[in-house]
Amino acid sequence: MFLYFYACLKLEHMSFSFKTIICILIIFILILFTLLLFNIGKHTRSNRYLGYYFISQIVVLFNLSFSFFPVEVYFIVQSFIFSWGAFYFLFVSSLLDPTFTFKSKFLLHFVSVPIGLFLILAGYYNPVNNFFLSDIPFLARYGQLASDVLFNGLIIGYNVATVGKYYQFRKNSKVGEHLKNSVHPVWMNISIWGFIVSCSFVQLGNYLNKIMPNDTVDWTIIGLIAFLIYFCVLFYVAVSSRVLLERSENPVKYKNTALAEEEELQLLKALDECMESKRLFTNQELKIKELAEILNTSERNLSQVINKCKNQNFPDYINTYRIAYAMKLLSDPSLSDKTILWILFEAGFNSKATFNTLFKKVVGSTPAEYRKANSK
Repeated sequence: MFLYFYACLKLEHMSFSFKTIICILIIFILILFTLLLFNIGKHTRSNRYLGYYFISQIVVLFNLSFSFFPVEVYFIVQSFIFSWGAFYFLFVSSLLDPTFTFKSKFLLHFVSVPIGLFLILAGYYNPVNNFFLSDIPFLARYGQLASDVLFNGLIIGYNVATVGKYYQFRKNSKVGEHLKNSVHPVWMNISIWGFIVSCSFVQLGNYLNKIMPNDTVDWTIIGLIAFLIYFCVLFYVAVSSRVLLERSENPVKYKNTALAEEEELQLLKALDECMESKRLFTNQELKIKELAEILNTSERNLSQVINKCKNQNFPDYINTYRIAYAMKLLSDPSLSDKTILWILFEAGFNSKATFNTLFKKVVGSTPAEYRKANSK
């Protein structure tokens, strides 16, 4: 993979080949995209990680295309390719989870950067390569292959992890964890699957070059074109759907709030834990004032956290837990003798009509249909 990027992007006598033009177009679209990402208000954290990923792409592509840096710096900058998978994974993680925050343990994702730099120097930088030829010839001979394997392994591994997170998100949404999805579905799907498909085309191009080598056809161009299309489509979706242009829904309401971001997330965590352990949502008369007192905070702070972090109002947030709990009760064989009316009251609802309407909207079937399909 490293050799692929090096071969397809390096300029020959400063002439602009077709591959070079594609690379310049990629750099151009990524610069525009990055400027947009750092000047928006919605999903700020996920956009930040995506922006970091784009910056690392721009730096590496520029480094490979124009040989701007001295050779020593060139290889250091080149090691940024080993951060691509980590930045992409953090982007998807924060996109799917609005409560996601960067923790010190996440720095382990970037250990591959110094390791990759070492392998690149051992395989490509003559002074280091010659040094290892005498002392560790195995490393000198296979440093290039090792850096290639490391990069491919990271991309494949993070792709698999991303798919896992995506399906976990879908599973949580299906069982009622999210009544209101704050992530634009087209943006989410293009972001995740577009990247995976583009990486697959890169691998296909490399494979075709190995099994069908040809002096006139370089199959790695497939991967470059795939990523150019991916970035263009992603940019178009971001602008046309206004995913990255919209500010928060209530920019004025919480403008002068005393809560910092970390305090918001701590309160949200305490709120979720309280709801899950004490099942306060089963109280049909539960009010936000009562819940705020339990959490030792103000109604305003609690409303802010639910609105900003969950993109829900208080009733929607409470009903999220009620629907999920009702689904659990409906699928419990030991409760098959209980009526649906008993279950909706047990879950915290006080109206059969409201329960049926909301259940059908979230789950896609009536309570009776769901019980029949899941209590076997």
